[in-house]
Amino acid sequence: MNINNKTFCRKGVVSICFIGIILFTQLWYAYPILQHPKLHYWAFLNAQAENPQSQIYQSQFFFKNLKKAKDQVSFETNIWSNTYTDIYGLTCNVLQKDSCGNILKLNNGLLTDVTSQFDVSKSQNQLISLKETLDKKNVPVLFVLAPQKISPTDPQLPRGVKDVRNEKADQFIKFLEQRHIDYIDCRSIFASNPSEHYRLFLKSDFHWQPEYAFYAFRETACKLNRQYGFNIPEQYYDPSSFTEKHVPLEERPYRGQNINLELKATGRFFAPIDQFILFEPNFQTNTRFEIPHLNIVKEGNYTQTWRQSGVYAIQKSINYDVHNKKVCLIKDSFGASYFDYLTLSCHELLAIDPRNFKGDIVDEIDQFQPDIVILIYTVRMLSDLELNL
Repeated sequence: MNINNKTFCRKGVVSICFIGIILFTQLWYAYPILQHPKLHYWAFLNAQAENPQSQIYQSQFFFKNLKKAKDQVSFETNIWSNTYTDIYGLTCNVLQKDSCGNILKLNNGLLTDVTSQFDVSKSQNQLISLKETLDKKNVPVLFVLAPQKISPTDPQLPRGVKDVRNEKADQFIKFLEQRHIDYIDCRSIFASNPSEHYRLFLKSDFHWQPEYAFYAFRETACKLNRQYGFNIPEQYYDPSSFTEKHVPLEERPYRGQNINLELKATGRFFAPIDQFILFEPNFQTNTRFEIPHLNIVKEGNYTQTWRQSGVYAIQKSINYDVHNKKVCLIKDSFGASYFDYLTLSCHELLAIDPRNFKGDIVDEIDQFQPDIVILIYTVRMLSDLELNL
């Protein structure tokens, strides 16, 4: 065989392999649709069925000579950009890279982004203003600091990688203490058991699992009973009263919450297979869930009223089994599943997401007249906190 024929054969093999990869990635996408034909194709791929805004994600070019193009080109999430992202993630995986674009794979296989710098000074000033305003109204403030994926006691970071979030969280706790703002540091819940901390985070997203939110609520319920005159039955925050339930990702509980951002950015061959870990009551509830601006109202047992929470401007709940106490919750996306459990603590619960709420938060609080205002945020999201005070 002459040289030209050998070159032709090599090119043919490379072309066949490349076409094979393309076809395989399309079969990968088709598989869940065959398994769950009622699912909307794009809803499964993007988890955006309820979000009218199409998400834009930067595709990552893995050829060095295209680095400049990477900063200039964005693809709307479609079949071609998803395919390209999958191929890129597969390449990173084959090369055993610790990162894929700006997404890091921890030593235990979970994905996270790495933050070098962010500023929480603006949010601190807003918290001071909020506390001073509510002190005049005799409404106490409780701050719940949600954990980030990287554990302070076992970071699981690859060699040479640093992350400042836990350092920033320590500084923020000192600020709360100096300003006499009561708080719960949820990082302490599994400080001595980091493997459970990581188990109760989504593998391919920075959010915690609903079961982790339960343990944050448990800490909250104990503090509310001990310091704020609540009388929450122990059954409502006793882990033995709940059952762990694993739910496939395609069933998508908490549809109002954007999830799986790391998977979307890295593709299915770099991100680990994920699922939801729910923690459902063994007892019956009698509650009402409402999203006023969408005219959504659901009533009944928790199976009808839970998992509806999201990042809506305002959402409300009424617990007909509890006859006193009103709580106002100001939250980021970590408050979605936390909202469900907090419903068990009071008769009325009002939740505000400042990212989507355009009104006056203090006016809303005045109208609602809560017994306490609780804020739940991760330290990273504090840089985006805007209370419009």
